[in-house]
Order: sequence, then structure tokens, then C-alpha cells
Amino acid sequence: MRTRRAISTMTAGEADKVGIVGNARLSYFKADTAGSSMTKPANAMEWYRFESVPLGNGEEFGALDGDEVGVVVKWHFKTPGIDDLSAQDADVALAALAIGGPWRASDRASGWAGEAVARALYLDLADPGEKRRIGGYLKGWIDSGWLEVYEDKDQHRNKVLCLRPMFG
Repeated sequence: MRTRRAISTMTAGEADKVGIVGNARLSYFKADTAGSSMTKPANAMEWYRFESVPLGNGEEFGALDGDEVGVVVKWHFKTPGIDDLSAQDADVALAALAIGGPWRASDRASGWAGEAVARALYLDLADPGEKRRIGGYLKGWIDSGWLEVYEDKDQHRNKVLCLRPMFG
């Protein structure tokens, strides 16, 4: 066989990266022409998802909702980042980081900058997908120059990395 196409559902690890929880990942699949020993990264593959589309035939036949049919649509695998936020939400989250603090850079630390972002955007840090999404926001803001990483000292006088907005 000169070429083949392998189709496989999203793994739990891939779903975790993009914030899809539970069995919802089974509605997503990838198609790849590479051999199994030469797989590409998840974001370089062709991704698709199943979607229900209403047929609009409900009232004609006396049914309330009508029928739906499953279709396959192209989907883009991308890890959560600042592109997911509206400008207004980004402003609210960055303003929350300007209050209080110092906000720690490490997501394992008490006083992590993500705590302020989660409160400002009403996100649940107990949800691993949302925690990862917040981490993506912080990384994106650091990379784009909206947040500065600086060195400070904790209550034990140990050096720690902290984050602060670069405006105002």
C-alpha cells in the first residue's frame, strides 16, 4: 500500500490539552496519512468533529423538534491561549492582576497569578482544563509583553518569581 489514512479518536491526553472534558472527546477525531511510527504532533494533524444539524422537518410531520443528522466538520486543534478571550475579558483579568499581589508565577504556589484571573473571569481552578486555560492566558500575556516576570521574596525571604501587568 503506497498511502493510507489512519483515523483515530482524540486521546484523553489530547483532550486535556485543549480543555475538553469527559466523553465529549469521543466526538473528535484525527485523520493522518503518516505511518504509526511517524506520527505528527496533534496540532499538525487534520482534525474533525461530529456535529448535529437539525433538518427542520418537525412541524410538517407533527413532531416538536424535528430530526437531526450527524455531520462531520473540520476542527482546529489548538491549545487554550489569549486568542480565546475577548478584549474586554482580557482587560478585566489584567486589571485583577494589578490589584493585590504580589502574584506568583508558579501554578503550585499560594497566591498564583491564575487565582486572580480565575476570580475575575469566574473560572473554576478545580477544573484541570480551566486551570490549563488560565496558564495559557498567563503565558500568552508574558510572551506578548503584557505581563512582566520579576523576582521578589516570599515570607521566608526566599527568591520567587512573580508576575505583574506592564501597564499604568
